[in-house]
Amino acid sequence: NSLTVSGNLYVPSCPLNNPAKIYIYSGGLTINEGANINVPSPSSIDAASLFVYGMGSSSTTTKLPPNTQIAFELYAPNWNIQIDGGGSSGGIYGSLIGNEIKDNGKPVTTYYDECLSQVTNSGIVILTPKSWISQ
Repeated sequence: NSLTVSGNLYVPSCPLNNPAKIYIYSGGLTINEGANINVPSPSSIDAASLFVYGMGSSSTTTKLPPNTQIAFELYAPNWNIQIDGGGSSGGIYGSLIGNEIKDNGKPVTTYYDECLSQVTNSGIVILTPKSWISQ
């Protein structure tokens, strides 16, 4: 139902177009500060090897805390996603798709993993916003 990550969660690199998939049906995704998801080392980040699908309702909020490194595609069109920057380390590698994505206005390192554009079996259309508003 829900997934909580407190330490390290790593999925070994998968063949292109065959990523590991996690489906969360209710309860959401909880990531504790300092957790690393799919980032075994800075030189081997592979966001295309892990897809997380959020199937819950619009009342689900997922928070990405500071000092956290994540590398995956989060597809949760009904979820609200809160990005809390400001830590001395951490970063987001991959893509986030949600109902509403907000940040706390503090810096966070964000990278779109271009390998995701080569994944063809996800059935997901990536939309790139023309602007980003920090609140």
